[in-house]
Amino acid sequence: ALSGYAVLTYKDRDSPPQAASIPMGAAGPVALAFDNTAGFETTLAVANLSATAAAIGVTLWDEAGAVIGTETLTLPPGGHRDFAMPGQWAVTAGKRGLLRVQGPVAAVALRMGGAMVALPSQ
Repeated sequence: ALSGYAVLTYKDRDSPPQAASIPMGAAGPVALAFDNTAGFETTLAVANLSATAAAIGVTLWDEAGAVIGTETLTLPPGGHRDFAMPGQWAVTAGKRGLLRVQGPVAAVALRMGGAMVALPSQ
């Protein structure tokens, strides 16, 4: 199977760089890094690629590898949600780590002020 990542970067002279890393390939589990430290804030967008409603499982780990949260998001057919991670999961405020989104989804994480690297699912 073919897989990879598209990295989108935007920079103008009046603001810090903004970047997104988007996994390419079939829907399925997606693991993404997040960084909500030093004034950065990671936002997440999740889309249900299914023609039926989907329960999307989310697991959050801190940078030491400890699970810091789990949640199930329900998305309608073809629906999506987007939010700042600290607003959705206060436990991620001031932390770096990894999140895994599981279900028939596509997901992207954005961090203002630097590059965000997406990590492949295991």
